[in-house]
Amino acid sequence: TALGVDTGMLPKPFLIEKATGEKVIVTKDVFKLGRDPEQADYASNNKVVGRIHAELVTVDGEYFLIDKHSRNGSFLNGVKLSPNEKVKIKHEDIIKLANQEFVFKVF
Repeated sequence: TALGVDTGMLPKPFLIEKATGEKVIVTKDVFKLGRDPEQADYASNNKVVGRIHAELVTVDGEYFLIDKHSRNGSFLNGVKLSPNEKVKIKHEDIIKLANQEFVFKVF
């Protein structure tokens, strides 16, 4: 195998929803988290999560969380993000959309 060639065999990062244990696989480089099933790649049933609340973005094997001007905030390890702030995330980070918590996993 050649180095740096994505054969599709690399494990995809995922989120574990803390309350339910649901596994949410991040399937795209810009993965939208929100409540609107028409626009979000992961649609939450939580009424306080925004229609498009946040995005998980993959760039060169690194992962970022971006709050999309959500009313109730996005948090990384307890720290509130500013709207459109791009914050690097890593394995086992805690992501909170309003009051819904996830654990970010790379493997």
